[in-house]
Amino acid sequence: MVSIIDDKPFTIDRSRLNQIPTPSPTLSWAPLPHHELMNRVEKRIQNYGYRIQHSNCLLSHGGDRFFGSVTLGSRRSLGYRRMIGVRNSHDKSVAAGLVAGARVIVCSNGMFTGDEICLNRKHTSRLFEDLDQKIDEGFQKVFSEWQRNDLRIMRYRETEISDKRAHDLI
Repeated sequence: MVSIIDDKPFTIDRSRLNQIPTPSPTLSWAPLPHHELMNRVEKRIQNYGYRIQHSNCLLSHGGDRFFGSVTLGSRRSLGYRRMIGVRNSHDKSVAAGLVAGARVIVCSNGMFTGDEICLNRKHTSRLFEDLDQKIDEGFQKVFSEWQRNDLRIMRYRETEISDKRAHDLI
């Protein structure tokens, strides 16, 4: 069990995230353990064939608020990385959320941005009934867009243009 006394944001090793206590649910509110959200996200990322290169985990407000990012390894050398941003709370301050993009920002001050929102799910008593489905729906949308983007970038790289045409484009 991790004991948290300070309210200042601090990083935590991904392997220790499961030691953060989760409050008991009520009739209308079901807290989602931080490690469980990350486990579900990472499992789905791998199911889609992506490799996780790096994960960052940050806690604040005594462990009640979680902010994370997952950097994905590229399947091809396309010159950019993909990221998934994750947030969650045990104090009812924010919904469980996922964003995705070439760059995401997940900050303890509340800033949560990326190219696409994959999930924004309140912690209602029915949270666990459709959580996996909502994550899958968000990832299907994002990952199919990433595939289209990969193809477009590969076509750009394969297309030769003259100096005059390059000048005109710029």
